[in-house]
Amino acid sequence: MRIHGLPDDILRIVLRKSLHRGSDKLEAFKSNLVWLSVCQRWRGLAIPMVYSNLYVQFGERIVRKFGADSRDRSGEEPTDAAIKTNLDLISAVGCTSMARSADIAVGFTINPIPGFRKVAERLRIVSSEWKRITTLNVFVFPDTSNSSIHRVDVSGYSDHISEVSDVVAALMPDVCQLNWKGSNYSRIANALHGELARRYYKTLEEIDSMYPIVAPSGRRFERLKKLNICNSIVSDNQYPNVNAGELEKLTLRNVPSDHSWASFSSNNDGSVIEFAKLNNLTLAYNSVYKEEDNVVQHRDGHPWTLQLPALGNLSITCYVNICPLFEYMVLPPRMRTIFIGMPLEAYQRIAHVALATAESIVLKVNYISQYSPSGFAAINRILESARGSDEVGLDITDSGSPILPEFITCTALTRLCITASTNVDTMLGFFQHLPNLTKLVVHNLMLDDIQSDLSIPDASSHTPVEPLDTKLNILAINYNKNQYSPDMAVAVAKYMLLKVPMLAQFNVAQIPRQPIVDFVETFAQWYPHLSNDWIKVYEGREYSGLRWML
Repeated sequence: MRIHGLPDDILRIVLRKSLHRGSDKLEAFKSNLVWLSVCQRWRGLAIPMVYSNLYVQFGERIVRKFGADSRDRSGEEPTDAAIKTNLDLISAVGCTSMARSADIAVGFTINPIPGFRKVAERLRIVSSEWKRITTLNVFVFPDTSNSSIHRVDVSGYSDHISEVSDVVAALMPDVCQLNWKGSNYSRIANALHGELARRYYKTLEEIDSMYPIVAPSGRRFERLKKLNICNSIVSDNQYPNVNAGELEKLTLRNVPSDHSWASFSSNNDGSVIEFAKLNNLTLAYNSVYKEEDNVVQHRDGHPWTLQLPALGNLSITCYVNICPLFEYMVLPPRMRTIFIGMPLEAYQRIAHVALATAESIVLKVNYISQYSPSGFAAINRILESARGSDEVGLDITDSGSPILPEFITCTALTRLCITASTNVDTMLGFFQHLPNLTKLVVHNLMLDDIQSDLSIPDASSHTPVEPLDTKLNILAINYNKNQYSPDMAVAVAKYMLLKVPMLAQFNVAQIPRQPIVDFVETFAQWYPHLSNDWIKVYEGREYSGLRWML
């Protein structure tokens, strides 16, 4: 096929896929210039792609590479030797107007402002305005692990922070997407980020940040559609004042249990906040335990009610024993995915809550010290409330006691992942106890004291093996190779291959591959399902991806 005969929209996709990308921006840019030189036929389409991103990197790591010294703890301004950029190349070919995104990286020891000032100066020298830039990516990284950077008094730097923010905002006035990554320990970087974001409160549609941002009183990020924020140890755990009705995706990480939803409410909302367009909600609460949880408390002491009529994907992770948010969320009747990860005690507190049905719902129990009848009763009750979902999963991690089939009474369960000492008889018991189970992952499978008959017929007898009555099509097992011989694991694997003919994927870690290959070749003529190319054996190493099959 002649690529130049493709329509322009398809050709753009092909060219974009062939662009060089990498952590070293300069080398990737140079590679793209070489690539551009051979794209003469499609040069008109390729040029805007190559020159669409500008980057300016300043930092001591770069300084050391060039043998210069511009440490921010000195009173001197940093030198040009500390800067790594493609600005000059973009300017030399007259393509500054093609820039659509900017990557700014600043390394520092205590104070990032001199580096940001130097970056802003360099941008201004090349062009007085970069009005077509709509995406600003900022990465800040301290060159040392100096613990004093989060104890700096920010008040003495307020004028400098405003100055740098003014310059950057004037150069790039139409930024609608702000991504800020790097260390979240620096109070100065935190303040600079907040001040810069506030310059764009009228234009920002997306924020992806390592820091919370607090807008000035009376200002709201009215156009914000996507918000991803991770709390830092130096922040006051507040959030931007946003228009909840415009949000389409909301991600809050390292959330304290006493955070408030006040930033998402207008004065006219009362105690109800309606996220009319919100499709994706991800909340990850931190491990700071507070018995008096105010996560849903309204300013007058009454709980907020969160209306989520358009929600399609919900993910909530909690490491403390209380998460009352579920009591005050109004979910749509049908969703795409629901993931909840909490301790067993937290599930007990929401056992009365009925979840929506979904294409996929997974409950993850973070830790179980010992069997709790009331705890598993809560899990089963919640799973039963989601009956009618296409896939219902349970992921039990780090259990201090065995998990037995009779603990799980929800027969609607289709996926089960267990990290606990589980013997082979128990694993087989799950097949019989859970008739709708299609995926099973068992970590730490125990191969001793097996009561079930795992014998298989001799190849010459042609005696068919009666299959297990199960819908299981994906099975993954992992055992302690230091405790059991590989021969025992091979015997279990052979038995499962014959007894579960519906298997579409079978993953076994740390067993010899050749005995399985020989077995499949020998028995495939009597068991046609063995001829399928779906058996994966990970010899001599742990298959870390087992859990993510769920």
